[in-house]
Amino acid sequence: MTSDAESRRGLQNPAVVDLVFEDVKSGKFILVMIESRDWSGSHEQFEELKKKLDAYLAFALGGELAKKYPDSVGKKVRIDLVSFSEPGTEIREFLQGIRKRLEEYEVEFNVVVRLKLPS
Repeated sequence: MTSDAESRRGLQNPAVVDLVFEDVKSGKFILVMIESRDWSGSHEQFEELKKKLDAYLAFALGGELAKKYPDSVGKKVRIDLVSFSEPGTEIREFLQGIRKRLEEYEVEFNVVVRLKLPS
């Protein structure tokens, strides 16, 4: 049984892959990481982002994706970072570098900004 902290999704929990699904149109497996907080530009949030990205890469390239989702074997992988606000300049520059780095592994990387729904 997992604790609430272990199962909590979001950037602040690198132990959890927030969402995995197959895009039937493209045949790609999509790994989604979610940042529901506003981008503060804090060192802590930046470190959380780096840890989460490292965990996703390990999951995708280290065999765990294939183990948990056998249909993913031989398929392309895309990582989507979904946030509800625009990241600041420093984070955007970092993410551009990540996009280029992941190209070496044939992994796509997208940043998707969604507006929050009114409460």
